[in-house]
Amino acid sequence: MRIIFIPVDERFCTRDYFLLLAETFNIEVVTPPIEMLGRKKIPADIDAIWHWLETETKDDDLLIISLDMILYGGLIPSRISIDSIETIRKRLSKLKNIKQPNNKIYLSATVTRIPAYNYADEEPDYWDYFGVKIYEYSKKIVQFKRGILSAEDLKKAKATLPTWILKDFLWRRERNFNILKLTIKLLSENSIDFLNLVLDDNAPGSLSVFEAERHANYVKKLGVVDRISIHPGADESLLTLLARAMVEHVDYHPKIRIFYSQPEFVDLIPPYEGTPVKESVPVHLETCGATVVPNNEDGLLIVHNPNDRRESEQQVQANESVYQRIVEVLTRREISGICDIAFANGADNKLVESILNPRFDWSKIIYAAWNTAGNTIGTVCSSLVLRILAEKGFITLDLDKLYELNAIFLLEHWGYQANVRKILRDVEAPKRGGDLFTVIPLEGWATKYVKEKLNPFKERIEKTFGRIYDYLDPFFPWHRPFEIGFLRNSEESANGGRK
Repeated sequence: MRIIFIPVDERFCTRDYFLLLAETFNIEVVTPPIEMLGRKKIPADIDAIWHWLETETKDDDLLIISLDMILYGGLIPSRISIDSIETIRKRLSKLKNIKQPNNKIYLSATVTRIPAYNYADEEPDYWDYFGVKIYEYSKKIVQFKRGILSAEDLKKAKATLPTWILKDFLWRRERNFNILKLTIKLLSENSIDFLNLVLDDNAPGSLSVFEAERHANYVKKLGVVDRISIHPGADESLLTLLARAMVEHVDYHPKIRIFYSQPEFVDLIPPYEGTPVKESVPVHLETCGATVVPNNEDGLLIVHNPNDRRESEQQVQANESVYQRIVEVLTRREISGICDIAFANGADNKLVESILNPRFDWSKIIYAAWNTAGNTIGTVCSSLVLRILAEKGFITLDLDKLYELNAIFLLEHWGYQANVRKILRDVEAPKRGGDLFTVIPLEGWATKYVKEKLNPFKERIEKTFGRIYDYLDPFFPWHRPFEIGFLRNSEESANGGRK
């Protein structure tokens, strides 16, 4: 059994996280060379990827595929592509030829986001000037459709946008919505085995949430509720499918209890999401193939949930008792996943300081704290499910790889996102010609700077794990300060940082 893997793009967090997780559990993965996958706004070679997929796939493979990649050429191209719906439909129809009697296709797709800021780093160029107004108008569309805004008020909101921008925005959303509807139809026709439909950065009352509700109603109409999941997320969604694919392959559904560090705040909706924590967490687990239970059986999901809507760079520590509760749970030495979502875009420093201790059994722990709550929850849930399958003997565990995976997550999510990034982006980079969206003028210097500043964090991790990670050198996947990746050996360094 092999996994055929088509990532959403070439980033470390979307491609290499998946490969690292598969390596940790000795799962064979075949994936296109990174040169095919494009670069941020530059779309992948879609024809080459389809040719690779058609040539490589065998009858008994498990296929884990990003729809955004095979239709648009990546996540960002799915937002800015000008390909016609007829062109996209033809690409989508080719999935019928890929589907074989004994293979399974697990597909991930995103409901296109509508960010509420005036930056075009990942959006069409006009987002630099009209992003906030587009977002505000899109929410008024929902209010109008729900009967709480008059046609006259909607018309006034529409007048704040140039006609050509509005036309382009609405055309692209309608195209993507209809393509997702066609994909759900393919699911009902058994050309796809499971669809993970995720809501990229969204918010309560957003057009993304409204569209997802319409998709959910269509799913019910077609009777395929048990073969699709609709929830917040994006970059982590293929990790989720890796866990589900393995669960279904071995036919064992791990039983997992959820522990919230701040249960009084489970109704809070995290930043960049439209769903309360208490609703989204069980869905992530179930999408991975797990069963949520009230008592500990196979493993424990520890959710360090937020008590407000802060970013990690403006974090305020919770009450000391919150951290003590997590420490007490970890001393039981169960197989545990730690979803550190107290803050968006990075770790809770106090939590990491509390748990990075050799007295805890890190061979049974998986930790993450990156970007949106959905990104972190999906990453930890999938890793936890696979760790349980290994404990049960269904798959095998490479313990050194598990420690390396945790080291990478801690270095990026704790060391970089919660601490080093802000200083690099806001203080040091502007002195040398960089800004919020690029390190290109100073990338050589920035890489050395980040490595130096991460060293104390790395030493703390190494002391806890009893392992040395001198070969983990940082790089910038999209040549910007938002995220980093790690060159894991000299061969990767010689190839520009990637396999």
